Amino acid sequence: MAPDALVPVIIFVAVYVAISFEFLHKATAAVLGVMVLFIVGVTDIHSAAKYIDFETIMLLIGMMGVVAVLKKSGFFTILTVRIAKITGGQPVRILVMFCLATALLSALLDNVTTVLIMVPIIIELTRGMGLDPKIYVVALIMASNLGGTATLIGDPPNIIIGSKVGLTFNQFISYLFIPVVLSTISVLAYFLATNRKRFAPIDNNLTKLFSVTADRKDRPRFSLLQNRPRLSAQKPPVHDHGVGAIRHAYHHASKSRCRGPDGGHDPFHHHTDGH
Repeated sequence: MAPDALVPVIIFVAVYVAISFEFLHKATAAVLGVMVLFIVGVTDIHSAAKYIDFETIMLLIGMMGVVAVLKKSGFFTILTVRIAKITGGQPVRILVMFCLATALLSALLDNVTTVLIMVPIIIELTRGMGLDPKIYVVALIMASNLGGTATLIGDPPNIIIGSKVGLTFNQFISYLFIPVVLSTISVLAYFLATNRKRFAPIDNNLTKLFSVTADRKDRPRFSLLQNRPRLSAQKPPVHDHGVGAIRHAYHHASKSRCRGPDGGHDPFHHHTDGH
């Protein structure tokens, strides 16, 4: 490698290490790296400005604005509550539905923001059911990466690649839609096949069902939801990334699972409201 090319490589590696190990803030490390390049004479301000992709920057600013409006309007809260009700508290449905929703949102919005919104919700939901959230979080992140790959606006590198190659939005989707769909199905199949016991319905595991019921006795934030109106008659809250609304939906789903065969209350179910 030529000496002129060795200096920027060393600076790049140093910046990457500083960001990876969190020695410095990402923005600080990047700016310091550029300043060092200016100081050692690798490039100048005018030459560096030519490498700035303003199309990507403006698109990211616009997508951040759209996500902020959707978040304030309660869109993500309503969506996650609907998904939680559809799953019926079944681990397999939770994995599939949340991964598909995350992949779709990541294809249309900023995938990083989508993950930051969906991950706290899936963690709260799975922990409330006595499930291990790590599997669901990893699957969610992989689905987000795959979904963001499908469209030109799903990920910043896609914008850079599309603009340099000259691909339109529809052309980009036509080339990557089928591979992304097949990859997403493969990822879900892998998680279901390698963790089959962990995705068993909680209703079929009496030990886990009673442990979750007993654990909820020590968690007043669930029992406090007993006196609230039904979810369908109440507008879901828009704060806390929808976690409170997910607790509410989970509570009603768990009450329906604890009914006896004749429609009455199961005598073995522990009360959590203190009556």
